[in-house]
This record gives sequence, C-alpha cells and structure tokens, in this order.
Amino acid sequence: MLTIAILIWLWMALLDAPDNVILQGAQDGDNPNARDSTYKWGTCFGYISGVADALVPGGLYCVPGGVTAGQVHDVAKLYIQEHPDKRYMSAPQLIVDALREKFPCN
Repeated sequence: MLTIAILIWLWMALLDAPDNVILQGAQDGDNPNARDSTYKWGTCFGYISGVADALVPGGLYCVPGGVTAGQVHDVAKLYIQEHPDKRYMSAPQLIVDALREKFPCN
C-alpha cells in the first residue's frame, strides 16, 4: 500500500514537468559543441530513467530484460520528437506513452 501511495505521489509531483524541457535537454545534449551539453544530456537522461524506473511496478509497460537505460532514453526521445501534437501533455505521461507503445504488456 505504501508503494502505491509513493507512486501516486511521484506521478502527481512529476505531472507539471513540461515535455519541452526534456526534449530541449535531449536535443541540446546531443550537440557536442554546446557548452553545457553534458549537463543537459545528463538531466534529460536522468529524468527519463527516473520516470521509467519509478513507474515499472505500476505495470504500465513491460520493458524486457536486457533493454538498457540508453535504449529507454532513445525510445522516449524519439516518441516526443515524432508526436508534436501531444506536446501539451506532461513529460511523464509522454514517457509512459512511449514505453507503453514500444513495450506493451501482452
């Protein structure tokens, strides 16, 4: 019960995170000429990994064994880039939607 309460709290706390911060950090982080590219990439990577890891127990998606954090990052980043019509949604929701699409629990 405590786990569910923590997950709900985490989800609510993250709902306000704008997707553009995540996407911009990922794009800027991919630019090795940007002065703070390592910081931005790390922030983006950490955010996506944190959301993905925190919500695994909820059964929203089923990431198979052997999938790396880098692959999860790439899936989320690509989903956000390919769905500009969904950018009004919160970053955690976009991450969940990306993982649910790529790694459904069948």
